[in-house]
Amino acid sequence: MGRNQVMAEEQVKPMVVQHQVEGETPIRQVNIGPLRFNPTVTLYAFVLLWGIAIYCMADEENAKADLEKMQEYVVDEFTWLYIATQDFWIIFCVYLYFSRFGSKKMCEPGEEDKPPEFSNSSYFMMLFTCGVAVGMFFFGVTEPLNYYTYGTRYVNADNTQTEVAQWAITLTVFHWGLHGWIPYCLVGLAVGFASYRQGKPLTMRTTLYPLLGDRMSGWLGDVIDIISIFTVVAGVCTSLALGTQQIAAGIYRLDTTSFNITDEDERKDAWTLIIACITLVACLSVVSGINNGIKTLSTIAFGLAMIILMMVFLMDDTVFFLDIMVQTVGHYLQYIIELGWITDAFQRQFTHGTTDNPDYLFPGAPADMYEGGSPTRGGNPLFMSYWTIFYWGWWIAWSPFVGMFIARISKGRTVREVFNYCMIAPLIYVILWFAVFGGAGIKMHNSAIECRDSLPARAGVCQVVEGPLGRQGYAIYNPMGDPAVNSSVLAGFEEDLPDTYERDLSRRIVYEFKYDSTNNFFEVLEQYYGWGEFLSGLTIATIILYFVTSSDSGSLVVDIISAGGHRDRDPHWIQRVVWSLTEGALAIGLMRAGGGDGDGAKALRAISIAAGLPYTIVLSLMCTSLYRMLLFDDGLRQREQYLWRSMPLFGGVLDILEVPFSLFGLCDLKTFNFSKWTGCLVDFALGLIFPSYHVYKTLENVNKIGTEECTTLMDSTKTYNGAMALGVFAMEICFIVGHSVNPSHGGWYAFAWTAYCMMVLLMAMVRAQTRYVHSIDGNLFEDFFSCFFLPFNAGPQYYGESLLEVRPKPNKDDIKDLEMIKLESNNEKVVTNV
Repeated sequence: MGRNQVMAEEQVKPMVVQHQVEGETPIRQVNIGPLRFNPTVTLYAFVLLWGIAIYCMADEENAKADLEKMQEYVVDEFTWLYIATQDFWIIFCVYLYFSRFGSKKMCEPGEEDKPPEFSNSSYFMMLFTCGVAVGMFFFGVTEPLNYYTYGTRYVNADNTQTEVAQWAITLTVFHWGLHGWIPYCLVGLAVGFASYRQGKPLTMRTTLYPLLGDRMSGWLGDVIDIISIFTVVAGVCTSLALGTQQIAAGIYRLDTTSFNITDEDERKDAWTLIIACITLVACLSVVSGINNGIKTLSTIAFGLAMIILMMVFLMDDTVFFLDIMVQTVGHYLQYIIELGWITDAFQRQFTHGTTDNPDYLFPGAPADMYEGGSPTRGGNPLFMSYWTIFYWGWWIAWSPFVGMFIARISKGRTVREVFNYCMIAPLIYVILWFAVFGGAGIKMHNSAIECRDSLPARAGVCQVVEGPLGRQGYAIYNPMGDPAVNSSVLAGFEEDLPDTYERDLSRRIVYEFKYDSTNNFFEVLEQYYGWGEFLSGLTIATIILYFVTSSDSGSLVVDIISAGGHRDRDPHWIQRVVWSLTEGALAIGLMRAGGGDGDGAKALRAISIAAGLPYTIVLSLMCTSLYRMLLFDDGLRQREQYLWRSMPLFGGVLDILEVPFSLFGLCDLKTFNFSKWTGCLVDFALGLIFPSYHVYKTLENVNKIGTEECTTLMDSTKTYNGAMALGVFAMEICFIVGHSVNPSHGGWYAFAWTAYCMMVLLMAMVRAQTRYVHSIDGNLFEDFFSCFFLPFNAGPQYYGESLLEVRPKPNKDDIKDLEMIKLESNNEKVVTNV
C-alpha cells in the first residue's frame, strides 16, 4: 500500500493520533480531514480568548477596571522582575554571540552547507515588519515629544532644552532597541535550535524539553502552549488595536464627514468596523501562505515605510537629522547600562503611602516626590508603569509570536546571524526612524512656540489656524520674490508682507505638542506644505498592510502551536482563518473596553503587561534550556544527565492534571497511572505536611552508599542526618506559627517567610547532594527554586532518587563518540532517503 493511499485513508474519519518525532514522546493531536490540531490546547485557548473577548464587549466598564487593577498589581509587585530579566537575557545572548556557540547553524545535522531559506533582505523585512509593525507609527512622534515636553526622570530644571531633547530621543530608542528585541531573539534561537537542530516540533513547549523531559508532551506542555497562544493573541491585539485608532484618526483628518470622532459610540463603532474589515482582508492573506502572502505584504509595507521616512528626511532639515543620529548613538551607548537597570525604586516608593496600607502612611520617599510627583522634580512615580514596564510587557507578550515566526524563517542561519538581524539591524533602523520623526516632531513643536510668541508682530508670515478636533495650529507662509528682500521681511517682524509679494499657498502648518498618539504622527506630516495629505494617505495604507501582516503572522504562529508544531508543512489555511477571526474579536473587545474615555490604549496596556508576566518566567527557563541544548549539540552533555529522575518535579500528585487536560479520557492520559495514585497521595501528604521525613530518609540512603563523592560533600553521621531533618521540621513550625499570628504583613509575616526560606535551603542542600551522587546534572539555583515552589514534590523526588542505583558519571569522550555515532546514523538515513 502506497504512502499517499495510507494518508488518504487516515483522513476519512476523525481520529486521535500521536504526533511523534524520533526520540520524542508523542503530543496529542486530532486529524479531521486536512485539519490537524491538539484538541486540549485548541479548546482551552479558544475558551480563554473568547471568554475575555465576550466579557470585554458585554461589560465594558467593569472589564476596563479589572484590567487596570491587574496592571497596577503587576507593576507594583514585579517591576524588579521585568527590569532584571531583560538585562540578564541580553547578557546571555551576548555570551552566546561571542562564544563558540555563535557559529552553530539552525539546521539538521549534515545540512550545514545549505543556504538559508530566505534572502537576507526578505528575512530582515519579514522579521522587522512582524516585530514592530504599527507601533513605529503610533509612538514615532508621540513618545519623544512626550518626554521632551513633560520631562523624564533624567532631567530637571537645571537641564538645558537641548539636553532634554536628546534624552527624549535616547529614552525612546532605549524602549525600542536592544531591550525590546531581546525576547524575540531569545525565543527565535530556542525554538529554531530545538526544531531544526534537535528535531523537535516547532512549538513553544519543545524549547523546555531539556528541563521537562517526557512531561513536555503532557499537561505541562499543554499549559505552556495555551499560555503561549494567549500571550501571542494578547500582544497582537494590542498592536492591532493601536493601529486601528491611528487609522481612524487618519481617515478623519482626510475626511471629517466620515464619522463623528468626538462621539464615543461612533468612535467605537468606527474602530470595530476597521478591525472587522482588515481582519477579513487578513483572512484572505492567510490562504496565500508565507511566500506569497506574508513575504509579499512585508516587502510592500517595509518599502512604503521607507518612502515615508525618506520623504521626511529629505524635505526637512537633512543635516539636522544626521546630527541627531550620530549624537544618539553615542548617548545611547553611554547610558545603556544605567537605563537598563533603573527600576524607579525611590520614585515608586511615593505611591506606597495610601490608607489601604497603614504601615506606609509615611512611605519615606525622597522629599521632592511630595511636590506633586512632577516628572521634572525627581521623576513621576507613574513613569515606569506607563512607559517602560508597558513596553517590556508588550515585547514579552509578543515574544512567542515574533520569536516563533523568526524561528520559522531562520532555517539555515547561525546564532550570530539571528542576533545580527534581530538585535543589531533593528537597533540601527530604530535610531534612524526616531531621529527623523522624533527630531521632526521636536522641531515642529519648537517652531509652533516661536510662532505663538511672535504674534502679532509677524502676522504676515505666521497665522493662527484651526486644525482637526479644534487643534490650534500655526500656518507659516513662505514669501515669494527676491530672497534678499524676503530675508529683511522675516527679520523685521513686519505685520504684513509687501503688496508686491504673494504668499505661497503651499503653507506649512505646525502644532504645539498635545498628547494624542493617534494624531501626532499626522500633525508632523501636515507641516510639509502640499504633501501632508499624500503622506497621511500613504501612512494609512502602510499601517493597514502592517495590520494585515501582523494578523496573518500571528494566525500562522498560533495555528502552528495549536497543531503541535509540525515542521513538514504549515497547518491548513482554514485553521489560520479561524484564529485570525479570534484575534479580531479579542481586539474589538479590548478596544471597546478601553475606549470609554477616548484612550483605548489603557485596556491594551493592561492586557499586555499582565500577559507578559507568566511568560517572563518561561523565557528565563528558556535560557537554561537553550544552553543545555547547545551542550547536547556539542557533545558535552547527554540529555539523560538531566533526566535521570525517579520522578519528574512536575510529576507525582500533579499527574492528576492529565485528567482534565486529556479532556477526561477522550485523549491519551499519558503519564497518569491510577495504580500508583495511592502512593502519589501518600508522598504528597508527607512532602507537604512532614518534609523532614524525606530529608532524613534521603540522607540515610545516600550515606549508605559510602562513596567518596558523598563523604567529601557532607558528614555521613546519623547525628548530622537528624540535625538536618530537625532543622527542616523546626523551620516548618516557625513558618506555620508566623502565618497564624499575622498572615499579611509585619514582623511575624517576615519571620514566617524567613523560616520558610531557611527550610527550603536545607532541602535544596539535600537535593543537591542526591543529584551529585547520582550524576544528575543541575545547579544549586535549580535545587533551591524547585524546593521553594514545589516542596511537596521535591521531597518525594530526591527520596526516590536516593533509592536508585548510582550511575557512573558520563565521560566526555564517550559522549562525543555517541554523538558521532548518531550523526553518522543520521547521514546514512539521509543518503538512504535520497
